[in-house]
Amino acid sequence: MTTDDLLTLVTYNSRGFNTEKQQRSLKFLQTCLFYNTSLIRSVALFSLTKGRNSSPCGSNALFCIRRYQFALSDMVCSISNISVNAVVNRYVSSSISGAQRRESEFLRELLSVTDRVLCLPSVFCQSDIVALIEYVCVS
Repeated sequence: MTTDDLLTLVTYNSRGFNTEKQQRSLKFLQTCLFYNTSLIRSVALFSLTKGRNSSPCGSNALFCIRRYQFALSDMVCSISNISVNAVVNRYVSSSISGAQRRESEFLRELLSVTDRVLCLPSVFCQSDIVALIEYVCVS
């Protein structure tokens, strides 16, 4: 699991920088593949099928296909577009264990307490919460 993946869980499913960049790139390529102008569709299809390694779009798409584990044909030949969000969410969910998910949820709750979104009994002071956050982040 990467920091990027953990950030996704801790920040209420917002994307880490790399994941967001790759997701936007895939959405752009998908939009081009299903665009109503044949020239744009042809250039996008060429970058995926023929110019994979020499085209920035093609090489980035191949990286994302390997990382998120879906088939090129799903993106090119699909009558109904694949949901890029669903593919990325599936990858993030599968790359994080149950223990890591619980830890990130606990950290998210602690951060919510420090932001005064959630409340704890007055037994805990602010420094106790900060110490818990540091413990969770370091361990």
